[in-house]
Amino acid sequence: MPPWAESSLYQPPTVAGLNKLVDLCPTPNLFRGVQDIQQRWNAALIMVAAFGIHEDGTHLDNITDFHPHTVDHYRTGKTVPKPSSKGEKIKNWRGRLDFIESIHSSIHDLITLLDRLTGGISVFLHHPGAHDPTASTDVHNLRAHAYMNPRFLHRHPYSHVHVAELVQLFVEHFAYPNVTDFNEARHAKGWGSMASGSKEPHPIPTNLPLVPSPASPHATELIFQGRVPGSLAEALADPDCPPVTHIPTPTPGQTEFLRWKLTPLPLGLNDMLSSYGAPPSPEFIRIDLEEVSRPSLDKGKGVQRAAPEFEEATTSAHPLRCSSPAGRTISSAPSSPLPHISRSDIPSHVAPAHAPANASPGQAGPSHGQFAMIPPTPTPSTLDELMGSLNIVDRSALISFGEHTEAMVTRHGLSDTVHPECWRCLANFLPYKWEGAPCKGFKNLSQTTHVRRLLGLPRKSRRNCLTPSQQALVNATRATKRLSLDHDVCNVLEYLDNTATDLAIKHRRSRRFFLERFYMGSTLRRRRTRKTSAWSAFTFFRAREENIALISSDKSDLAQVIRQAHDYGGLTTEQRELVRDEFARIKRAAQKGKTSYITPRARAAEANASFSAIVDELTGLKHRLNTHALVILVRGSLDFTMQPKVFTTDEAVDKFITVNFRKDPMELGGKLEGVMVNATKKSNYSKEGYRAQVKMCTANIRSSITSALILVTHDASAGMSYSRYEENVVRRYNVKLVGWEHEDWRNPGVLRGGKAALERLADAVEQGRCHFVEIDDTEVEERRQKILAGVSLTPNCDFDPTSPWTPTNSLAPPSTSPPLAQPDASSEAEAAQPDDTSSDAQTDSPVHTAPGSAPETAPSASDAARSSAAPSTSLKRPAAAQAESATPAKRPRISKRKKKDNVARS
Repeated sequence: MPPWAESSLYQPPTVAGLNKLVDLCPTPNLFRGVQDIQQRWNAALIMVAAFGIHEDGTHLDNITDFHPHTVDHYRTGKTVPKPSSKGEKIKNWRGRLDFIESIHSSIHDLITLLDRLTGGISVFLHHPGAHDPTASTDVHNLRAHAYMNPRFLHRHPYSHVHVAELVQLFVEHFAYPNVTDFNEARHAKGWGSMASGSKEPHPIPTNLPLVPSPASPHATELIFQGRVPGSLAEALADPDCPPVTHIPTPTPGQTEFLRWKLTPLPLGLNDMLSSYGAPPSPEFIRIDLEEVSRPSLDKGKGVQRAAPEFEEATTSAHPLRCSSPAGRTISSAPSSPLPHISRSDIPSHVAPAHAPANASPGQAGPSHGQFAMIPPTPTPSTLDELMGSLNIVDRSALISFGEHTEAMVTRHGLSDTVHPECWRCLANFLPYKWEGAPCKGFKNLSQTTHVRRLLGLPRKSRRNCLTPSQQALVNATRATKRLSLDHDVCNVLEYLDNTATDLAIKHRRSRRFFLERFYMGSTLRRRRTRKTSAWSAFTFFRAREENIALISSDKSDLAQVIRQAHDYGGLTTEQRELVRDEFARIKRAAQKGKTSYITPRARAAEANASFSAIVDELTGLKHRLNTHALVILVRGSLDFTMQPKVFTTDEAVDKFITVNFRKDPMELGGKLEGVMVNATKKSNYSKEGYRAQVKMCTANIRSSITSALILVTHDASAGMSYSRYEENVVRRYNVKLVGWEHEDWRNPGVLRGGKAALERLADAVEQGRCHFVEIDDTEVEERRQKILAGVSLTPNCDFDPTSPWTPTNSLAPPSTSPPLAQPDASSEAEAAQPDDTSSDAQTDSPVHTAPGSAPETAPSASDAARSSAAPSTSLKRPAAAQAESATPAKRPRISKRKKKDNVARS
């Protein structure tokens, strides 16, 4: 039989190799219909392809570059050598992520099985070479994927401290150098960054739990966030803020789920030692401090007196008992014994240690008098901790010989038995000689507690210290309050997220739109900063006052206005508030008539952002609940440019679409877009025709007004200005516009009233009823004075004696005599409609009554026109006309003829 590397089934253990292996070895028919069989089969094929890979001997191939498998793996993403579309690149990159996730799941499954079968414990740590391209390669920006046995973490909560230390050590000394090597190899390959933009510093994470919670409750994959070097030791040494951790606990009634409960972990090292049950380290000596008395110091000297001789009586009176690793006690007594140390003077990282269970009473001694240091020794952050750590003797650091030699030298270290030179060298290495050594090189040491005790100075007054039990209770209470606060805040944030989702579904807007409305902090700050100051409002009014009678070329700029604004300092607070309020009123009035318009680019950006948010939500649901989804986003109109967007949570969904619909998902999205665009155009046919007619009327009005202005001014470069009509038209060309047949004066693009009002105005402009007339300088100055007085002189309020048109917002005086012919209600309803026939009948012969004149008794021309048009309608339904004449007029109905006219126009 040929070996595996020479068989037809051999494929490299990469994404491309797995896809080929799946095609060569499809899922057997026996497994069809089983839930999650595709993931299980893919995991089996990965194990088949990777079997024996740790023994292939290619670990050191391309030692200064990437391994060949690494190059093949990353070429399945955005760096495909052959030209490919964006959809294919995204699909390949998604396949790479799924492949890595499958490998992680298989590793965790095998490690869990190994621990359960052997009853052992395993630790798995991993960091990918690639990292977030938008973040720096600092240690606190790196993440490590880890496996920890939940059973051990539950039974030994205090082991979480060493788990955090182990992971931090891995991130600092293994992950960080590997990331550096990865970046160097990437630059050597010429691979660009996966994201554009500069690397912005990410916020440094604080208050991280010792053990995080997994992505899903029933998983064992933990993702640890790196910390700033040294921050973990500082967090563990802080007694006011105990660290928190996630402890796995079983969920009642749900055996397949674990509950990772966030719990504070008060660092009582005595409890840690008792929970471990581990014997004390032989590298540290336990010292009985109960029978040690205070030292005798020379007055005026800050160090302990060194006695030239050692007496046997001193040794028996003040013994220094050191328990050796073998369990026996070694007594030693210097001439100047160690100072008495109370229990409250022990540093925070030193705690009582219980004696072993098999130790004799003479060996163990009082449990409350023995102390031990937990290795490794944390670096002292303050001088008090440095001085307090001297009470514990580290043999490996201070003594270069065994403890038997130490006891012998201490007992028989007389000048007649030991050479003076030998004694001078050995005496400096004895424990009691080191008490005053740290005093050298430090300033103001007399202010610290330990140095004051060594010097015999009185202790400073301080507040009453809490007992260890009271301190632990206070720390637990603070941690509980902090967790309660975090829990309440999380509940509010979750409520806001759920409410935003419900509102987005109800109002068909994006979640981000409502979330920005909810989080009002930044909005209020922006509003405060956007609030116009009194100085800006004052300069606005001063500039308008100075430039109101000038043309654009003669106006003063802002710098000139500011130079002349000397009277601003004399304004009172009330006057400044009045100026600001008046400016705000003008600003609101200017924004009232504006209409919102979403540009095509804004529509495409909103669609992309919303689709990305949907992808993130569905990806999170997949990892948490193992759900799958298919999302196709297409446009329904041709107002903006956007390619169809397709997202599937798994490759099996793509295969489902291909097998059942015989189409690629992107092809299906393209066809769906064509159908939706065609259906939208058919359903909105009349609506689009109406909009087209409104746009045509607006364009006709603008072009006709501009042509009339050019004709009257004889200036081919003349242009109409609606917002600055008085400055740029009237005062510049000495002309004014008359006959504006609309109730509002503004840009035709924002006029209200619908199509009928715009058609009437367009007819008036095209037929010459709305035109420009020349005026002299005297009338221009009169208009300026009236405008300063608050009179509105817009073209719809201006009256032209030569024009037979009456503005729509002014009513003619009522007539006292009845009309010649009384039309019925139906004819009046048709005459009121803004169609072509009624508008012509009303505007061809309007009535004009001069101000102050008596009303005419003769019938008007418009009444005659309406009476002449009435018989054509009233003769058709005479009975209905008589009935309606006695009752109030109802809402007019659109006749069939008008419906046909509307359809013909559209």
